[in-house]
Amino acid sequence: MGAYVSRAECKSHYGVVLNCSIGAYPNKTIYSLGDIQKGQFEGDGDIAGIGIFGTFIAVTSFALLLSLAVVIFGMIEHRVFPFQHCGDGCFLVERTTGPADPTENDTNNQKIKPGVSEIFQAMVLSCSDAQIFTGAAYALTLRYFRGCTITAYHYNVVANLMLLTCATHLMAITIVRNYWEYVWLALLRVVCKTGVFLVTGLLLSNQNADLENTFPTKIPPRDDTKTPLFLAAACFQSNETELGKTIFDSIQDGNAKNAFVFSTPGNRIEGWNKFLIILFWYVVAVAMEIAMFIRKGNHRDGFRRKMVRAFWHVMVKLTRRTVECIFPKKKRPAQEIPAQDTTSPGNRPRITPADRTSTFPGESSQERTIRHLKLVGHYVLSLYYLFGIGICMWTVVGASSYVGNLKQWVQDSGWLNTDEYGLNPENDATSFGQLVPIFTSGLVLFTLLEMISAALSSRRDARDMQRLRDRQDGEHLIPQPPQDPYKIEYTSEVKPVLPTPSLGPTPTEPSTDEITPAPNYQETSPVVPSYFPPPKADLSVTAEPATTTFQLTSQQTSLQQTSPTGTSPHHASPTKKTE
Repeated sequence: MGAYVSRAECKSHYGVVLNCSIGAYPNKTIYSLGDIQKGQFEGDGDIAGIGIFGTFIAVTSFALLLSLAVVIFGMIEHRVFPFQHCGDGCFLVERTTGPADPTENDTNNQKIKPGVSEIFQAMVLSCSDAQIFTGAAYALTLRYFRGCTITAYHYNVVANLMLLTCATHLMAITIVRNYWEYVWLALLRVVCKTGVFLVTGLLLSNQNADLENTFPTKIPPRDDTKTPLFLAAACFQSNETELGKTIFDSIQDGNAKNAFVFSTPGNRIEGWNKFLIILFWYVVAVAMEIAMFIRKGNHRDGFRRKMVRAFWHVMVKLTRRTVECIFPKKKRPAQEIPAQDTTSPGNRPRITPADRTSTFPGESSQERTIRHLKLVGHYVLSLYYLFGIGICMWTVVGASSYVGNLKQWVQDSGWLNTDEYGLNPENDATSFGQLVPIFTSGLVLFTLLEMISAALSSRRDARDMQRLRDRQDGEHLIPQPPQDPYKIEYTSEVKPVLPTPSLGPTPTEPSTDEITPAPNYQETSPVVPSYFPPPKADLSVTAEPATTTFQLTSQQTSLQQTSPTGTSPHHASPTKKTE
Protein backbone atom coordinates (compact mmCIF):
# COMPACT_ATOMS: atom_id res chain seq x y z
CA MET A 1 0.00 0.00 0.00
CA GLY A 2 1.82 3.03 -1.24
CA ALA A 3 1.22 6.69 -0.90
CA TYR A 4 -2.03 8.31 -1.88
CA VAL A 5 -0.25 10.57 -4.36
CA SER A 6 3.21 11.53 -5.46
CA ARG A 7 4.73 13.66 -8.19
CA ALA A 8 4.62 10.83 -10.73
CA GLU A 9 1.04 9.82 -9.93
CA CYS A 10 -0.23 13.39 -10.06
CA LYS A 11 1.26 13.79 -13.52
CA SER A 12 0.25 10.39 -14.95
CA HIS A 13 -3.18 9.83 -13.39
CA TYR A 14 -4.50 13.34 -12.73
CA GLY A 15 -2.62 15.44 -15.26
CA VAL A 16 -1.34 17.81 -12.57
CA VAL A 17 2.21 19.03 -12.93
CA LEU A 18 3.46 20.07 -9.51
CA ASN A 19 5.61 23.12 -9.06
CA CYS A 20 7.87 22.19 -6.18
CA SER A 21 10.36 25.01 -6.59
CA ILE A 22 11.41 27.05 -3.58
CA GLY A 23 12.36 30.71 -4.04
CA ALA A 24 14.77 32.01 -1.43
CA TYR A 25 17.09 34.93 -0.90
CA PRO A 26 20.82 34.47 -0.46
CA ASN A 27 20.33 34.29 3.31
CA LYS A 28 17.94 31.32 2.69
CA THR A 29 14.85 33.31 3.60
CA ILE A 30 11.99 31.84 1.58
CA TYR A 31 9.80 34.28 -0.34
CA SER A 32 7.91 31.83 -2.62
CA LEU A 33 6.86 28.17 -2.50
CA GLY A 34 5.82 26.89 -5.91
CA ASP A 35 3.20 29.25 -7.26
CA ILE A 36 2.52 30.81 -3.86
CA GLN A 37 4.10 34.11 -2.88
CA LYS A 38 4.43 35.18 0.71
CA GLY A 39 1.27 36.95 1.84
CA GLN A 40 -0.85 35.32 -0.90
CA PHE A 41 -1.52 31.91 0.65
CA GLU A 42 -5.27 31.24 0.71
CA GLY A 43 -6.46 29.51 3.85
CA ASP A 44 -8.86 26.56 3.66
CA GLY A 45 -11.65 26.81 6.20
CA ASP A 46 -13.05 23.39 5.28
CA ILE A 47 -9.86 21.74 6.57
CA ALA A 48 -8.24 24.03 9.13
CA GLY A 49 -11.14 26.33 9.95
CA ILE A 50 -11.77 27.29 13.53
CA GLY A 51 -15.19 25.66 13.37
CA ILE A 52 -13.80 22.31 12.17
CA PHE A 53 -11.03 22.31 14.74
CA GLY A 54 -13.35 23.32 17.56
CA THR A 55 -15.88 20.63 16.63
CA PHE A 56 -13.27 17.88 16.66
CA ILE A 57 -11.87 19.01 19.99
CA ALA A 58 -15.31 19.41 21.58
CA VAL A 59 -16.68 16.04 20.48
CA THR A 60 -13.54 14.10 21.41
CA SER A 61 -13.13 15.84 24.77
CA PHE A 62 -16.80 15.31 25.58
CA ALA A 63 -16.49 11.61 24.78
CA LEU A 64 -13.36 11.45 26.94
CA LEU A 65 -15.13 12.93 29.97
CA LEU A 66 -18.10 10.60 29.54
CA SER A 67 -15.79 7.59 29.23
CA LEU A 68 -13.96 8.55 32.41
CA ALA A 69 -17.27 8.86 34.25
CA VAL A 70 -18.37 5.42 33.01
CA VAL A 71 -15.13 3.85 34.27
CA ILE A 72 -15.49 5.47 37.70
CA PHE A 73 -19.12 4.33 37.97
CA GLY A 74 -18.09 0.78 37.10
CA MET A 75 -15.31 0.74 39.69
CA ILE A 76 -17.69 1.99 42.36
CA GLU A 77 -20.28 -0.59 41.35
CA HIS A 78 -17.81 -3.46 41.70
CA ARG A 79 -16.21 -1.99 44.84
CA VAL A 80 -12.73 -1.73 43.42
CA PHE A 81 -11.67 1.37 45.33
CA PRO A 82 -9.80 0.73 48.61
CA PHE A 83 -12.11 2.96 50.65
CA GLN A 84 -14.94 0.53 49.92
CA HIS A 85 -13.19 -2.19 51.94
CA CYS A 86 -13.28 -2.51 55.70
CA GLY A 87 -10.64 -4.85 57.05
CA ASP A 88 -7.98 -6.89 55.36
CA GLY A 89 -8.56 -9.46 52.69
CA CYS A 90 -10.22 -9.35 49.29
CA PHE A 91 -13.75 -10.27 48.44
CA LEU A 92 -16.01 -10.40 45.46
CA VAL A 93 -19.43 -8.82 45.53
CA GLU A 94 -21.64 -11.05 43.47
CA ARG A 95 -24.60 -9.50 41.74
CA THR A 96 -27.91 -11.22 41.43
CA THR A 97 -30.44 -10.74 38.71
CA GLY A 98 -33.46 -11.02 40.95
CA PRO A 99 -34.68 -11.09 44.54
CA ALA A 100 -33.53 -13.65 47.05
CA ASP A 101 -36.86 -15.44 46.85
CA PRO A 102 -37.73 -16.32 43.24
CA THR A 103 -41.42 -16.10 44.06
CA GLU A 104 -41.12 -12.47 45.15
CA ASN A 105 -41.32 -9.53 42.77
CA ASP A 106 -38.93 -7.06 44.32
CA THR A 107 -39.13 -4.24 41.82
CA ASN A 108 -37.62 -1.71 44.19
CA ASN A 109 -34.22 -3.46 44.11
CA GLN A 110 -34.17 -4.07 40.37
CA LYS A 111 -32.11 -1.60 38.36
CA ILE A 112 -34.13 0.36 35.86
CA LYS A 113 -32.50 0.57 32.45
CA PRO A 114 -31.13 2.69 30.99
CA GLY A 115 -29.25 4.19 33.92
CA VAL A 116 -26.75 7.02 33.99
CA SER A 117 -23.88 4.77 32.91
CA GLU A 118 -25.88 3.38 29.98
CA ILE A 119 -26.80 6.91 28.86
CA PHE A 120 -23.15 7.98 28.92
CA GLN A 121 -22.09 4.90 26.96
CA ALA A 122 -24.71 5.59 24.28
CA MET A 123 -23.47 9.16 23.93
CA VAL A 124 -19.85 7.99 23.56
CA LEU A 125 -20.98 5.61 20.84
CA SER A 126 -22.86 8.45 19.13
CA CYS A 127 -19.72 10.62 19.14
CA SER A 128 -17.78 7.77 17.56
CA ASP A 129 -20.40 7.18 14.87
CA ALA A 130 -20.45 10.87 13.96
CA GLN A 131 -16.69 10.94 13.44
CA ILE A 132 -16.72 7.81 11.29
CA PHE A 133 -18.30 9.82 8.48
CA THR A 134 -15.97 12.76 9.03
CA GLY A 135 -12.94 10.51 8.70
CA ALA A 136 -14.38 8.90 5.57
CA ALA A 137 -14.94 12.35 4.06
CA TYR A 138 -11.32 13.35 4.69
CA ALA A 139 -10.03 10.08 3.22
CA LEU A 140 -12.09 10.37 0.03
CA THR A 141 -11.17 14.03 -0.40
CA LEU A 142 -7.45 13.40 -0.10
CA ARG A 143 -7.57 10.33 -2.33
CA TYR A 144 -9.62 11.55 -5.28
CA PHE A 145 -9.96 15.34 -5.17
CA ARG A 146 -7.31 17.22 -3.17
CA GLY A 147 -4.36 14.85 -3.03
CA CYS A 148 -2.25 16.79 -5.52
CA THR A 149 -3.14 20.29 -4.32
CA ILE A 150 -3.25 20.07 -0.52
CA THR A 151 -0.34 21.77 1.20
CA ALA A 152 1.92 20.20 3.79
CA TYR A 153 0.41 22.48 6.44
CA HIS A 154 -3.14 21.27 5.78
CA TYR A 155 -1.87 17.70 5.45
CA ASN A 156 -0.47 17.85 9.00
CA VAL A 157 -3.78 19.23 10.26
CA VAL A 158 -5.79 16.44 8.63
CA ALA A 159 -3.45 13.72 9.93
CA ASN A 160 -3.76 14.90 13.53
CA LEU A 161 -7.52 15.41 13.29
CA MET A 162 -7.71 11.80 12.14
CA LEU A 163 -5.75 10.87 15.26
CA LEU A 164 -8.52 12.50 17.30
CA THR A 165 -11.11 10.36 15.53
CA CYS A 166 -9.05 7.24 16.26
CA ALA A 167 -9.01 8.19 19.95
CA THR A 168 -12.80 8.57 19.93
CA HIS A 169 -13.26 5.18 18.25
CA LEU A 170 -10.92 3.57 20.77
CA MET A 171 -12.93 5.03 23.65
CA ALA A 172 -16.17 3.71 22.19
CA ILE A 173 -15.00 0.15 21.63
CA THR A 174 -13.28 0.08 25.03
CA ILE A 175 -15.96 1.62 27.23
CA VAL A 176 -19.31 0.65 25.70
CA ARG A 177 -20.35 -2.64 27.31
CA ASN A 178 -23.27 -3.44 25.02
CA TYR A 179 -21.21 -2.84 21.90
CA TRP A 180 -22.13 -6.30 20.57
CA GLU A 181 -25.82 -6.07 21.48
CA TYR A 182 -26.58 -5.96 17.75
CA VAL A 183 -23.98 -8.18 16.13
CA TRP A 184 -24.31 -7.04 12.52
CA LEU A 185 -24.27 -3.37 13.48
CA ALA A 186 -21.21 -3.95 15.66
CA LEU A 187 -19.44 -5.72 12.80
CA LEU A 188 -20.20 -2.80 10.49
CA ARG A 189 -18.78 -0.38 13.04
CA VAL A 190 -15.64 -2.45 13.46
CA VAL A 191 -15.09 -2.61 9.70
CA CYS A 192 -15.56 1.16 9.28
CA LYS A 193 -13.33 2.03 12.23
CA THR A 194 -10.65 -0.37 11.05
CA GLY A 195 -10.72 1.46 7.72
CA VAL A 196 -10.31 4.79 9.54
CA PHE A 197 -7.29 3.42 11.41
CA LEU A 198 -5.71 2.23 8.17
CA VAL A 199 -6.29 5.58 6.47
CA THR A 200 -4.77 7.41 9.44
CA GLY A 201 -1.72 5.18 9.40
CA LEU A 202 -1.37 5.69 5.67
CA LEU A 203 -1.51 9.47 6.06
CA LEU A 204 1.17 9.41 8.72
CA SER A 205 3.43 6.93 6.95
CA ASN A 206 3.36 9.05 3.78
CA GLN A 207 5.31 11.69 5.70
CA ASN A 208 8.24 9.29 5.93
CA ALA A 209 9.43 9.46 2.32
CA ASP A 210 13.20 9.29 1.98
CA LEU A 211 13.62 12.29 -0.31
CA GLU A 212 16.00 15.22 -0.44
CA ASN A 213 13.37 17.50 1.10
CA THR A 214 11.81 15.76 4.10
CA PHE A 215 8.19 16.35 5.02
CA PRO A 216 7.90 19.42 7.31
CA THR A 217 6.08 18.15 10.38
CA LYS A 218 7.63 20.15 13.22
CA ILE A 219 6.17 23.47 14.32
CA PRO A 220 8.67 26.13 13.22
CA PRO A 221 9.97 28.70 15.66
CA ARG A 222 8.14 32.00 15.84
CA ASP A 223 10.65 33.93 13.72
CA ASP A 224 11.39 31.12 11.27
CA THR A 225 11.54 32.11 7.59
CA LYS A 226 12.97 28.95 6.05
CA THR A 227 10.18 26.36 6.39
CA PRO A 228 8.55 24.92 3.23
CA LEU A 229 5.32 24.28 5.11
CA PHE A 230 3.10 25.83 2.43
CA LEU A 231 4.42 23.73 -0.42
CA ALA A 232 2.26 20.95 -1.91
CA ALA A 233 2.36 17.78 0.20
CA ALA A 234 2.88 15.60 -2.88
CA CYS A 235 6.30 17.20 -3.31
CA PHE A 236 7.46 15.35 -0.19
CA GLN A 237 5.81 11.97 -0.90
CA SER A 238 6.98 8.93 -2.79
CA ASN A 239 5.47 5.69 -4.10
CA GLU A 240 8.12 3.72 -2.25
CA THR A 241 6.56 4.52 1.13
CA GLU A 242 4.38 1.71 2.53
CA LEU A 243 2.38 1.51 5.74
CA GLY A 244 3.29 -2.09 6.52
CA LYS A 245 6.98 -1.49 6.03
CA THR A 246 6.91 1.62 8.21
CA ILE A 247 5.13 -0.22 11.03
CA PHE A 248 7.51 -3.18 10.78
CA ASP A 249 10.53 -0.91 10.89
CA SER A 250 9.07 0.90 13.90
CA ILE A 251 8.77 -2.22 16.08
CA GLN A 252 12.24 -3.56 15.38
CA ASP A 253 14.68 -3.61 18.27
CA GLY A 254 16.89 -0.92 16.86
CA ASN A 255 14.11 1.51 15.94
CA ALA A 256 11.49 0.78 18.62
CA LYS A 257 12.80 3.39 21.05
CA ASN A 258 12.95 6.09 18.40
CA ALA A 259 9.49 5.21 17.07
CA PHE A 260 7.66 4.92 20.42
CA VAL A 261 9.48 7.67 22.30
CA PHE A 262 10.61 10.23 19.76
CA SER A 263 8.10 9.41 16.99
CA THR A 264 10.86 9.09 14.39
CA PRO A 265 10.75 5.81 12.46
CA GLY A 266 12.84 7.71 9.92
CA ASN A 267 11.56 11.19 9.41
CA ARG A 268 9.94 13.03 12.28
CA ILE A 269 6.20 12.17 12.08
CA GLU A 270 4.11 14.08 14.56
CA GLY A 271 1.78 11.62 16.31
CA TRP A 272 3.32 8.41 14.92
CA ASN A 273 4.04 7.00 18.38
CA LYS A 274 0.49 7.78 19.45
CA PHE A 275 -0.85 5.98 16.41
CA LEU A 276 1.22 2.86 17.12
CA ILE A 277 -0.02 2.63 20.70
CA ILE A 278 -3.63 3.35 19.69
CA LEU A 279 -3.44 0.69 16.98
CA PHE A 280 -2.06 -1.89 19.40
CA TRP A 281 -4.72 -1.11 22.01
CA TYR A 282 -7.43 -1.17 19.36
CA VAL A 283 -6.51 -4.77 18.52
CA VAL A 284 -6.63 -5.62 22.23
CA ALA A 285 -10.02 -3.89 22.57
CA VAL A 286 -11.51 -5.81 19.64
CA ALA A 287 -10.29 -9.09 21.15
CA MET A 288 -11.72 -8.08 24.54
CA GLU A 289 -15.08 -7.21 23.00
CA ILE A 290 -15.22 -10.61 21.29
CA ALA A 291 -14.46 -12.29 24.63
CA MET A 292 -17.23 -10.30 26.33
CA PHE A 293 -19.62 -11.23 23.55
CA ILE A 294 -18.88 -14.91 24.19
CA ARG A 295 -19.25 -14.42 27.94
CA LYS A 296 -22.65 -12.76 27.61
CA GLY A 297 -23.96 -15.84 25.80
CA ASN A 298 -23.26 -18.06 28.79
CA HIS A 299 -26.95 -18.10 29.80
CA ARG A 300 -27.93 -19.75 26.51
CA ASP A 301 -27.29 -23.24 25.30
CA GLY A 302 -24.79 -23.21 22.49
CA PHE A 303 -21.16 -22.91 21.60
CA ARG A 304 -20.66 -19.79 23.72
CA ARG A 305 -21.67 -21.59 26.92
CA LYS A 306 -19.36 -24.47 26.03
CA MET A 307 -16.49 -22.08 25.43
CA VAL A 308 -17.07 -20.32 28.76
CA ARG A 309 -17.16 -23.62 30.66
CA ALA A 310 -14.02 -24.82 28.92
CA PHE A 311 -12.29 -21.54 29.77
CA TRP A 312 -13.12 -21.78 33.47
CA HIS A 313 -12.13 -25.45 33.51
CA VAL A 314 -8.68 -24.60 32.16
CA MET A 315 -8.27 -21.55 34.41
CA VAL A 316 -9.18 -23.53 37.53
CA LYS A 317 -6.57 -26.17 36.73
CA LEU A 318 -3.88 -23.58 36.09
CA THR A 319 -4.55 -21.19 38.97
CA ARG A 320 -6.06 -23.26 41.79
CA ARG A 321 -2.84 -23.47 43.79
CA THR A 322 -2.05 -19.82 43.19
CA VAL A 323 -5.49 -18.78 44.41
CA GLU A 324 -5.16 -20.91 47.54
CA CYS A 325 -1.84 -19.24 48.30
CA ILE A 326 -3.14 -15.71 47.77
CA PHE A 327 -6.53 -16.30 49.42
CA PRO A 328 -5.97 -18.92 52.15
CA LYS A 329 -8.95 -20.68 53.60
CA LYS A 330 -10.05 -19.75 57.10
CA LYS A 331 -11.89 -22.07 59.40
CA ARG A 332 -15.07 -20.80 60.98
CA PRO A 333 -17.91 -22.32 62.97
CA ALA A 334 -20.73 -23.86 61.02
CA GLN A 335 -23.27 -21.43 62.43
CA GLU A 336 -21.45 -18.41 60.94
CA ILE A 337 -23.26 -17.74 57.69
CA PRO A 338 -22.91 -14.50 55.75
CA ALA A 339 -25.89 -12.26 56.37
CA GLN A 340 -27.85 -11.67 53.18
CA ASP A 341 -29.03 -8.11 52.86
CA THR A 342 -31.69 -8.18 50.16
CA THR A 343 -32.63 -4.56 50.79
CA SER A 344 -29.27 -3.15 49.73
CA PRO A 345 -28.89 -1.59 46.25
CA GLY A 346 -28.64 -4.14 43.52
CA ASN A 347 -29.76 -6.93 45.86
CA ARG A 348 -26.15 -7.75 46.77
CA PRO A 349 -25.19 -10.17 49.52
CA ARG A 350 -23.41 -8.42 52.36
CA ILE A 351 -20.31 -10.28 53.50
CA THR A 352 -18.75 -9.71 56.90
CA PRO A 353 -14.98 -9.06 57.13
CA ALA A 354 -14.39 -12.51 58.62
CA ASP A 355 -16.00 -14.19 55.61
CA ARG A 356 -14.14 -12.43 52.84
CA THR A 357 -11.38 -15.00 52.43
CA SER A 358 -13.34 -17.94 53.75
CA THR A 359 -15.29 -20.59 51.97
CA PHE A 360 -19.04 -20.20 51.76
CA PRO A 361 -21.22 -23.02 53.10
CA GLY A 362 -21.55 -25.71 50.47
CA GLU A 363 -19.01 -24.06 48.16
CA SER A 364 -16.72 -26.42 46.29
CA SER A 365 -13.04 -25.81 45.66
CA GLN A 366 -13.72 -25.12 41.99
CA GLU A 367 -16.43 -22.58 42.78
CA ARG A 368 -14.16 -20.85 45.27
CA THR A 369 -11.37 -20.60 42.69
CA ILE A 370 -13.74 -19.17 40.09
CA ARG A 371 -15.06 -16.66 42.62
CA HIS A 372 -11.60 -15.31 43.37
CA LEU A 373 -10.62 -15.34 39.70
CA LYS A 374 -13.62 -13.12 39.02
CA LEU A 375 -12.36 -10.84 41.78
CA VAL A 376 -8.99 -10.54 40.08
CA GLY A 377 -10.81 -10.06 36.77
CA HIS A 378 -12.58 -6.96 38.11
CA TYR A 379 -9.24 -5.37 38.97
CA VAL A 380 -7.71 -6.34 35.63
CA LEU A 381 -10.74 -4.99 33.79
CA SER A 382 -10.52 -1.71 35.69
CA LEU A 383 -6.84 -1.38 34.76
CA TYR A 384 -7.75 -2.15 31.15
CA TYR A 385 -10.32 0.65 31.12
CA LEU A 386 -8.01 3.13 32.82
CA PHE A 387 -5.11 2.37 30.50
CA GLY A 388 -7.34 2.83 27.45
CA ILE A 389 -8.63 6.14 28.81
CA GLY A 390 -5.05 7.23 29.51
CA ILE A 391 -4.01 6.51 25.91
CA CYS A 392 -6.96 8.47 24.56
CA MET A 393 -6.32 11.39 26.91
CA TRP A 394 -2.65 11.52 25.90
CA THR A 395 -3.61 11.48 22.23
CA VAL A 396 -6.28 14.16 22.59
CA VAL A 397 -4.01 16.51 24.50
CA GLY A 398 -1.05 15.98 22.17
CA ALA A 399 -2.93 16.25 18.86
CA SER A 400 -5.01 19.24 20.00
CA SER A 401 -1.95 21.09 21.24
CA TYR A 402 -0.08 20.39 18.01
CA VAL A 403 -2.87 21.58 15.71
CA GLY A 404 -3.57 24.63 17.84
CA ASN A 405 0.07 25.73 17.96
CA LEU A 406 0.51 25.05 14.25
CA LYS A 407 -2.53 27.16 13.36
CA GLN A 408 -1.30 29.96 15.60
CA TRP A 409 2.11 29.97 13.90
CA VAL A 410 0.49 30.14 10.46
CA GLN A 411 -1.65 33.08 11.57
CA ASP A 412 1.47 34.97 12.68
CA SER A 413 3.75 33.90 9.82
CA GLY A 414 2.62 36.54 7.34
CA TRP A 415 1.94 34.01 4.57
CA LEU A 416 -1.88 34.09 4.83
CA ASN A 417 -3.88 36.36 2.57
CA THR A 418 -6.12 38.41 4.85
CA ASP A 419 -8.74 41.07 4.25
CA GLU A 420 -8.69 44.64 5.46
CA TYR A 421 -9.83 43.52 8.89
CA GLY A 422 -7.05 40.94 9.20
CA LEU A 423 -9.40 37.96 8.77
CA ASN A 424 -9.00 34.90 6.56
CA PRO A 425 -11.24 31.90 5.75
CA GLU A 426 -9.72 29.85 8.57
CA ASN A 427 -10.85 32.38 11.16
CA ASP A 428 -14.44 32.50 9.89
CA ALA A 429 -16.67 29.68 11.15
CA THR A 430 -19.73 30.73 9.12
CA SER A 431 -18.77 28.99 5.88
CA PHE A 432 -20.93 26.14 4.63
CA GLY A 433 -18.15 23.57 4.97
CA GLN A 434 -17.77 24.37 8.67
CA LEU A 435 -21.41 24.77 9.65
CA VAL A 436 -22.34 21.28 8.44
CA PRO A 437 -20.03 19.38 10.84
CA ILE A 438 -20.86 21.82 13.62
CA PHE A 439 -24.58 21.07 13.36
CA THR A 440 -23.93 17.38 12.71
CA SER A 441 -22.24 17.13 16.09
CA GLY A 442 -25.59 18.16 17.58
CA LEU A 443 -26.83 14.63 16.89
CA VAL A 444 -25.22 13.69 20.19
CA LEU A 445 -27.84 15.86 21.88
CA PHE A 446 -30.60 13.88 20.17
CA THR A 447 -29.07 10.68 21.51
CA LEU A 448 -29.06 12.17 25.00
CA LEU A 449 -32.72 13.15 24.74
CA GLU A 450 -33.62 9.73 23.37
CA MET A 451 -31.89 7.91 26.23
CA ILE A 452 -33.43 10.20 28.84
CA SER A 453 -36.88 9.59 27.34
CA ALA A 454 -36.27 5.84 27.42
CA ALA A 455 -35.18 6.05 31.07
CA LEU A 456 -38.25 8.08 32.05
CA SER A 457 -40.50 5.67 30.17
CA SER A 458 -38.91 2.69 31.92
CA ARG A 459 -39.33 4.31 35.31
CA ARG A 460 -42.94 5.16 34.56
CA ASP A 461 -43.67 1.60 33.43
CA ALA A 462 -41.99 0.19 36.53
CA ARG A 463 -43.98 2.53 38.76
CA ASP A 464 -47.24 1.57 37.05
CA MET A 465 -46.37 -2.11 37.35
CA GLN A 466 -45.64 -1.69 41.05
CA ARG A 467 -48.97 0.04 41.57
CA LEU A 468 -50.73 -2.77 39.73
CA ARG A 469 -49.01 -5.37 41.90
CA ASP A 470 -49.92 -3.47 45.06
CA ARG A 471 -53.52 -3.26 43.90
CA GLN A 472 -53.62 -6.96 43.14
CA ASP A 473 -52.09 -7.79 46.52
CA GLY A 474 -54.69 -5.60 48.20
CA GLU A 475 -57.50 -7.32 46.35
CA HIS A 476 -56.31 -10.71 47.57
CA LEU A 477 -56.00 -9.58 51.19
CA ILE A 478 -59.06 -7.34 51.68
CA PRO A 479 -62.52 -8.33 50.34
CA GLN A 480 -64.18 -5.76 48.15
CA PRO A 481 -67.48 -4.25 49.31
CA PRO A 482 -70.48 -6.21 47.93
CA GLN A 483 -72.17 -4.83 44.88
CA ASP A 484 -75.39 -6.73 45.67
CA PRO A 485 -76.64 -7.40 49.22
CA TYR A 486 -77.17 -11.07 48.34
CA LYS A 487 -74.05 -11.59 46.23
CA ILE A 488 -70.98 -11.30 48.42
CA GLU A 489 -67.67 -12.59 47.05
CA TYR A 490 -65.03 -13.87 49.44
CA THR A 491 -61.40 -14.68 48.77
CA SER A 492 -61.42 -17.61 51.16
CA GLU A 493 -61.67 -21.09 49.71
CA VAL A 494 -64.62 -21.95 51.97
CA LYS A 495 -67.61 -19.75 51.18
CA PRO A 496 -70.45 -19.42 53.74
CA VAL A 497 -73.96 -20.42 52.79
CA LEU A 498 -76.22 -17.40 52.83
CA PRO A 499 -79.81 -17.77 54.09
CA THR A 500 -82.61 -17.58 51.55
CA PRO A 501 -84.37 -14.25 51.85
CA SER A 502 -87.97 -14.43 53.19
CA LEU A 503 -90.71 -12.68 51.23
CA GLY A 504 -93.54 -13.32 53.69
CA PRO A 505 -96.21 -16.09 53.84
CA THR A 506 -96.91 -18.03 50.70
CA PRO A 507 -100.26 -16.95 49.22
CA THR A 508 -103.00 -19.63 49.12
CA GLU A 509 -105.68 -20.10 46.53
CA PRO A 510 -109.06 -18.72 47.71
CA SER A 511 -112.13 -20.93 47.59
CA THR A 512 -115.15 -20.18 45.45
CA ASP A 513 -117.22 -19.21 48.50
CA GLU A 514 -114.80 -16.46 49.41
CA ILE A 515 -115.02 -14.82 46.01
CA THR A 516 -117.71 -12.13 45.91
CA PRO A 517 -118.51 -9.76 43.08
CA ALA A 518 -117.28 -6.21 43.47
CA PRO A 519 -119.87 -3.44 43.83
CA ASN A 520 -120.74 -1.26 40.87
CA TYR A 521 -118.86 2.00 40.66
CA GLN A 522 -118.15 4.65 38.09
CA GLU A 523 -114.91 4.00 36.23
CA THR A 524 -112.54 6.93 36.48
CA SER A 525 -109.32 5.32 35.26
CA PRO A 526 -108.32 1.81 34.31
CA VAL A 527 -106.53 -0.24 36.90
CA VAL A 528 -104.04 -1.57 34.36
CA PRO A 529 -102.44 1.19 32.30
CA SER A 530 -103.16 0.96 28.61
CA TYR A 531 -100.48 1.19 25.95
CA PHE A 532 -102.85 2.89 23.51
CA PRO A 533 -103.98 6.50 23.69
CA PRO A 534 -107.47 7.01 25.23
CA PRO A 535 -110.35 7.64 22.79
CA LYS A 536 -111.48 11.21 22.26
CA ALA A 537 -114.65 12.07 24.15
CA ASP A 538 -117.73 13.17 22.14
CA LEU A 539 -118.88 16.41 23.77
CA SER A 540 -122.08 16.65 21.72
CA VAL A 541 -123.67 13.53 23.16
CA THR A 542 -124.26 13.14 26.86
CA ALA A 543 -124.03 9.50 27.74
CA GLU A 544 -124.88 7.86 30.95
CA PRO A 545 -121.92 6.77 32.96
CA ALA A 546 -121.12 3.17 32.35
CA THR A 547 -121.13 0.82 35.25
CA THR A 548 -118.75 -2.11 35.46
CA THR A 549 -118.53 -5.07 37.69
CA PHE A 550 -115.53 -7.25 38.33
CA GLN A 551 -115.82 -10.95 38.60
CA LEU A 552 -112.98 -13.38 39.20
CA THR A 553 -113.46 -16.41 37.02
CA SER A 554 -111.92 -19.79 37.52
CA GLN A 555 -109.67 -19.26 34.48
CA GLN A 556 -108.19 -16.11 35.99
CA THR A 557 -107.68 -17.95 39.24
CA SER A 558 -105.56 -20.55 37.50
CA LEU A 559 -103.51 -17.82 35.80
CA GLN A 560 -102.88 -16.26 39.17
CA GLN A 561 -101.42 -19.49 40.49
CA THR A 562 -99.04 -19.93 37.57
CA SER A 563 -97.84 -16.27 37.55
CA PRO A 564 -94.12 -16.12 38.39
CA THR A 565 -94.41 -12.75 40.03
CA GLY A 566 -96.89 -13.88 42.65
CA THR A 567 -99.62 -11.40 41.79
CA SER A 568 -102.28 -11.14 44.49
CA PRO A 569 -106.00 -11.67 43.74
CA HIS A 570 -106.65 -7.97 44.10
CA HIS A 571 -104.53 -7.21 41.00
CA ALA A 572 -106.50 -9.40 38.63
CA SER A 573 -107.48 -8.01 35.27
CA PRO A 574 -110.98 -6.49 35.31
CA THR A 575 -113.84 -7.77 33.12
CA LYS A 576 -116.46 -5.33 31.92
CA LYS A 577 -120.09 -6.29 32.08
CA THR A 578 -122.56 -4.20 30.17
CA GLU A 579 -126.11 -3.89 31.38
